This record gives sequence, structure tokens and C-alpha cells, in this order.
Amino acid sequence: MSFVSPSSGNTFVIRNAKSGTALDLKGDGHVIGYSHHGGENQQWEVEQHSDGKWTFRNKRGGKYLAVQGGEAGDNKVVIGQDQPYEWYMNVDQHIASKGFRIYAHPCFNLDLDNGSNENGTRVAVWGQWTQEQGTAPTRAGNSSRSKKSIT
Repeated sequence: MSFVSPSSGNTFVIRNAKSGTALDLKGDGHVIGYSHHGGENQQWEVEQHSDGKWTFRNKRGGKYLAVQGGEAGDNKVVIGQDQPYEWYMNVDQHIASKGFRIYAHPCFNLDLDNGSNENGTRVAVWGQWTQEQGTAPTRAGNSSRSKKSIT
């Protein structure tokens, strides 16, 4: 798998740096990790806004990658929704050769449950666990949970 720097207006498959699985939008609106198959439900158009935040719009059906309920928090499910949802994206200091860390405000990373490479693995957001593991701002009460970066 080769690393490509995202550019606004282009379409990408977003893969987990550890498992290699792709972000996949299911028909019920949930986002899961799934083996890459090239379908439109695994293709995301990225758009960077003037404030530096990003949106990710699925090629099949036009749903935006979002945190369910609109507010990030530990173990909040990631879904596709009609309204744009803003994300941050930075080069990950620990996987810079592989990709970017995608996170919701203030610092909740996209995360595969238990880092699993099983098809159908749930995607949620979890708080960044140490300042050294990314360029996102840190928050109090860091978790010891293993985080996975999506590239």
C-alpha cells in the first residue's frame, strides 16, 4: 500500500495504518473496517476548508463521515450522515511514512475496535492517549486504549 498525500477535491480510499482495512459505509449508515474491494462505499471525497478542517463525503450516496450525535467522545460510533461534519487531519508523528491521523474535536481519533482486521469491525472515536502520538491537542484523562490511525 502506498501513501498518498490528500488534496482537496480528490477521492481516496481511507485505510487503517495497522490493519490495512478500508473505511466502508454500510447500507444502514454505519462505518466499518472492511477489506479493500474498490467499491464506491469505500471511496471518500476529501475537502479541505479555509479553516483547515476537512470533510469526507462517501462516493456512494453522498453521506459525510461523522460522529453519531454530532459530538465526539470516547467510544462514539462513526456513521455516514447528510450534513457535513468537520474533522482534523495531521501527519502522524509515529506513522509519518504511512499516513495521517484523522480526528474529531478536540482530539478523538478514528479507531477500529481492538485494532481488528476482521471485516465488519466497528469504527468509533477515542481520545488521544499521549501527546507524543500525534499532533492533535491533548486533553485531560487520557485513555490507555490502543489507537489506530487511518491513512
